[in-house]
Amino acid sequence: MNGKEMTPERKTKVAYIAAILTVCFAAFVGVLTANFSNDVLPLILGIGALLYGPICFVAYLFELRKGVFKIENDEVKES
Repeated sequence: MNGKEMTPERKTKVAYIAAILTVCFAAFVGVLTANFSNDVLPLILGIGALLYGPICFVAYLFELRKGVFKIENDEVKES
């Protein structure tokens, strides 16, 4: 394991934190929707769209850098 990989315990902790944040955000959006908030909800969704587009693109570039689409020599010979 190189120094950049996370331990399984750390991955589990990050997954729990992400799940808790997702549930909290979903509840928050649900409350806004139930209260018929016409101003805040579109603003939150718009900000989310503006943030997550570039974040996904940067994460994709990191995956490309790791060589996710690299083909091994053994796989080429089998084809």
